[in-house]
Amino acid sequence: MERTEIDAMRHIPLADFLARLGHEPVRRSGNELWYRAPYRNERTPSFRVNVAKQLWYDFGTGKGGDIFTLAGEFIGNNDFMEQVKFIAETANMPMPVSEMSKPTFLPKPSEPAFEGVEATPLFRSPLTDYLAERGIPYGIASRYCCRLNYGARGKRYFAVGFPNVAGGYEIRSRFFKGCVPPKDVSLVKAEGSPADVCSVFEGFMDFL
Repeated sequence: MERTEIDAMRHIPLADFLARLGHEPVRRSGNELWYRAPYRNERTPSFRVNVAKQLWYDFGTGKGGDIFTLAGEFIGNNDFMEQVKFIAETANMPMPVSEMSKPTFLPKPSEPAFEGVEATPLFRSPLTDYLAERGIPYGIASRYCCRLNYGARGKRYFAVGFPNVAGGYEIRSRFFKGCVPPKDVSLVKAEGSPADVCSVFEGFMDFL
């Protein structure tokens, strides 16, 4: 199995992973986020996530661990590959495969079929935190980008959206890079720029 793909899953922030599954923290205390246990019913939050160590612990059941054991609680399965599959589907990541099962000629990856695409303002969120980590301040990101909510393979996701002239979007998040078709160029008129000057960028992240 590809170690880099497994390591990428291991480094998915647990808060982002839980948010993709529809669970938000009830309160925060330092490096700790407290939730109502996401895979069982409870009124008093007893599920803790340490954001510095990327570990979780459920005081109600006495269980804890990393993102793989958390996936196991959601699906009720201790099989590692089933946990990996669940994480890959939730984070919209490719499913890791063993070296022996890889084809000699890899087919060109296809975009998922996007459903229910909705563009909304880009407010401060894990998306803007991701952009900040890439050196893009919120003031710039919110001016040119939007938050794009969309469905794929029966699940709902969200990402940073950058519109193009054909009505499509380039989209980015910590876990996914793609395009909501149709694919085309994006034109931005910079304030105060000379009419006879055109700056060309390979991608919208470079532009930002």
